[in-house]
Amino acid sequence: MLQPAGEALGDSTWHERTANVLTSLPFLALGWRMHSRRLTPEGRHHARSMMAVGVAATLYHASSGAARRWARKLDYWTIAYSSSAMVKCLFADSAAARRAANVSLAAVPFRPFAVSAAHALVMQGEFARQAAHSKAVRSDLKRHYAAAALGMGAFFAEDLVQDTGFGGLVHAAWHCLACYGCYTMDSLIAHKERLHLQRHLRRGGAPGDAPKQLRRPLHSSASSLPSYSGGKLAGGSPGLASP
Repeated sequence: MLQPAGEALGDSTWHERTANVLTSLPFLALGWRMHSRRLTPEGRHHARSMMAVGVAATLYHASSGAARRWARKLDYWTIAYSSSAMVKCLFADSAAARRAANVSLAAVPFRPFAVSAAHALVMQGEFARQAAHSKAVRSDLKRHYAAAALGMGAFFAEDLVQDTGFGGLVHAAWHCLACYGCYTMDSLIAHKERLHLQRHLRRGGAPGDAPKQLRRPLHSSASSLPSYSGGKLAGGSPGLASP
């Protein structure tokens, strides 16, 4: 049976619906911003999927009747698909991880929440692992954990306050926290993209051998990779800094 089934509560008043539509739009803006900053095809694919999340959420909260039931499914499915794209972005060098993310898509229509949760756990583990080696990623990890904790609280609190008339507004707050949590992943994704490009160079890749879909040109040394913060990794050069 396709999931989620039925309709969800919320958006029962004009102020709830307006709040939820407006707080869905930042996902679209975030995806647009991410797309302009990504260096790899996988990164840009993830950015486009984030824009799709914003579109689907907006359609869901703006819809009613039978269309709302299908829009709710689309909302869940798009989030699950984006989580798969996120894993492929973070593990662009791993054929096994990309293959597993692709296989998980078969479960999206039936268990979208489980798919999203599994991919989120994988991302959290990689976030923590990379934070151990990058000060910039470590700083964003703290903010990410704070947003995730508050977001989970809002997610489960929504049902508790539904009868008070504030359920839709709590859901809007969850939108904001979830979007900010995705925003804090930017340094992780940028860090992983640079690691991916560095590996290509260390394998002896030359500018002419670089993947044609990369947005920025590769140079002849890893130290020439772009740095957005001017910081240094331990024992590294400014050119290897994380954002």
